[in-house]
Amino acid sequence: VVCLAAVEASWATGEFGRLKTLLETLSDQAERTGLPDVVHVAREADDLLGRRDEVALAAVIARLIRVGETSLATLLEISYLQI
Repeated sequence: VVCLAAVEASWATGEFGRLKTLLETLSDQAERTGLPDVVHVAREADDLLGRRDEVALAAVIARLIRVGETSLATLLEISYLQI
């Protein structure tokens, strides 16, 4: 959750160097956690960041936040069912 918020904040403030680092961290964490959709979208955002396509990047960052929040909600739901 903190990483998603930091990605969104870095994008909003134009801190692209920090955004790249956060996208790589988020992708690694999502891969270890078993969230392939988040991995895919984070890598797509990282690719677009390198191309400097800010319009496409804005759309993908928004999608990353949505997919990330949905994935986290699903993980929480699963963990509650296991209790």
